[in-house]
Amino acid sequence: MAISKEGLAKLELVKTVNEAIDLFLNEWQLKAVAAVSTFKKPDDGDANRQWWIAFAGNMLWAWTVFVPGGGAVAVAASLLGATLAAGAASKLKASEPQGLGTDEGKAMIMESLFSQVAKARTAFQQVSPAWSVNVLLPAIFNELDRQLKASSVQYKMRREAHRRRHPDTLVPRPEFFLQDDELHSWFNGNDLRKGDEWVKSFVWYRLMFLVGKVKYEFRDVELFSYFQRLLSILQEQFEAQHDIYKDKCRRFFEEYRDSTLRAEGPGSGFGSHDRAHWAADAALREYKVAHPFIFKPFYGITPKGDALTAVYSTFNVKVP
Repeated sequence: MAISKEGLAKLELVKTVNEAIDLFLNEWQLKAVAAVSTFKKPDDGDANRQWWIAFAGNMLWAWTVFVPGGGAVAVAASLLGATLAAGAASKLKASEPQGLGTDEGKAMIMESLFSQVAKARTAFQQVSPAWSVNVLLPAIFNELDRQLKASSVQYKMRREAHRRRHPDTLVPRPEFFLQDDELHSWFNGNDLRKGDEWVKSFVWYRLMFLVGKVKYEFRDVELFSYFQRLLSILQEQFEAQHDIYKDKCRRFFEEYRDSTLRAEGPGSGFGSHDRAHWAADAALREYKVAHPFIFKPFYGITPKGDALTAVYSTFNVKVP
């Protein structure tokens, strides 16, 4: 009776957690890439160019699905900030504008997503040993205890026998009643209780992904759908901010042109309107350099998003 030290030593907790991390990160990457591949680019040429540059340098949208707060995600987010902004965005700025929304532009974005998987794997696997022992193992004991109490006569008899022998003592923790063979059979998925799937789902919900946002059992479909929805919302945010920026530029141009005409006076002669237009156009180019468009995505659009916004909103990309 009771789980032995030898039995625990043979339980490949960390290995199993790390394998689940690898599996889930690969799925995350594939679904994010699929969402980018099928994403409809903006119709307006200038907005299309601006979108892909800002989008490429601000791909923390793909990380909003992860559990917010400290630990692994905080490490991963800090690793992402500088590398993304300096990586794909700088490549896209050097590209021809007409190519930014093409397959080449998307390929650069996908390349940046690929490069982050190794960083994310390192971040999550740094915390997996302690998490496996302190969080996962107690949860395993409790879950197996719950299942066996509902399905195993022998297990229930063990617990009842202890209660009768020690009626005035506190009930021991589940690992006191469990046996090595029960634990290993359940953990490895060798019985009908599917313990291996329960462990993976626990890693999914408690270590890596937000509960309720993408369900473990439907992740193949829901990850892709989640990214599609988020990209559409981000594009709406982008277009709204870009429209405001274009309106500011339009008003700057008109005010500069009108002030130039007033300065020349009514008797300035033929060509005054053309000169004012050229001067305003040159001034507008300087204005855009001094006041570049900055896309500030608001990641608080999603459940628990406020916690993410505090981390992610610091990564802004200046777009010429």
